[in-house]
Amino acid sequence: PKCQPQLVLRNDGSMTPWGELGTNLPPGITNVVAIANYGGNALVLQNDGTVFAWGDNTYGQTNVPEGLSNVVQVAQGYSFELVLRSDSTVVAWGSDVDGVISGASGLTNVVAIAAGPDHVLALFNDGTITAWGNDDFGQTNVPTGLSNVVAVAGRPFHSLALKNDGTVVGWGLNALGQISIPVGLRRVFAIAGGNESSYALVADLKIDSIRMNGVSPELSFRTFTGEGYAVEASSDLTPGSWVDLPGGNLIGDGTEAVFTDTSPLTAGNRFYRIRLVP
Repeated sequence: PKCQPQLVLRNDGSMTPWGELGTNLPPGITNVVAIANYGGNALVLQNDGTVFAWGDNTYGQTNVPEGLSNVVQVAQGYSFELVLRSDSTVVAWGSDVDGVISGASGLTNVVAIAAGPDHVLALFNDGTITAWGNDDFGQTNVPTGLSNVVAVAGRPFHSLALKNDGTVVGWGLNALGQISIPVGLRRVFAIAGGNESSYALVADLKIDSIRMNGVSPELSFRTFTGEGYAVEASSDLTPGSWVDLPGGNLIGDGTEAVFTDTSPLTAGNRFYRIRLVP
């Protein structure tokens, strides 16, 4: 078996590596913003839009195309590399088994990519998905009518999609329940898959920031499409003191909501919270 490079990306753009290939970093890598590694080689994206690849090169995976630039996302399969460029096109290199490379040719309007060992998913700017490559377990059979997708993830035997309402859709092999999405799962903002498992990060219902907009407090908080929200205020945090603020009821659209409290401010404290509206 090939050795797997182990890499952790730090918030200063440096990497902490370990393992045989992880410690054999090519010189000159700085300001890293994303990492992909699978099948004995690694691919990293720098903040200037260039990429480095190293490790196993059996299928030409580390032969980065000359002049490749303006990369905004990287993904990797067992024998191929995949990048998304800022012009919404996809570039792939390595082995074209199952058509994983040729399937990327000519794609436009792509906003996100993901890969399993031998299949690929691409998310378009209209919220739809295309998938190609090995389909032994139905991992490229995108459900009919799937739309409003904001993120994708691919693993060996299944695929996942996150919708803008915070719900998750999965397809492919379900031998261990990896696409049996828990009933009631919602408010998801990130997804990932293991070989035989799936993961979701769920957002707290909370205010992300409060600042003064002139003389009025301005609140921002994450929303999900179709969810109802109410902004409430209290002067002393006691259970009966919370009241809905005028104009504070809204329907989420999947973006960060901004609400300005224009009600008169009085002496003392004012506390805020967000409440879900059925």
